[in-house]
Amino acid sequence: MAYPERKPIYDTYKRIITDIIDSKKYKDYANGEIDALDKELLSAFKEIRIAMISKKDWSS
Repeated sequence: MAYPERKPIYDTYKRIITDIIDSKKYKDYANGEIDALDKELLSAFKEIRIAMISKKDWSS
């Protein structure tokens, strides 16, 4: 893995989608819920990035 600091994120994501897959009776339901999760996570990660970048003093 090129970025080992990302491993905890990937491992957590795998656990979450495993729970989703195991809880659904149909593949389409699992895919739909995972798609919604992906969209929500992307939005949340972008918001976190924007907030953290804006907090840094970039003047130096």
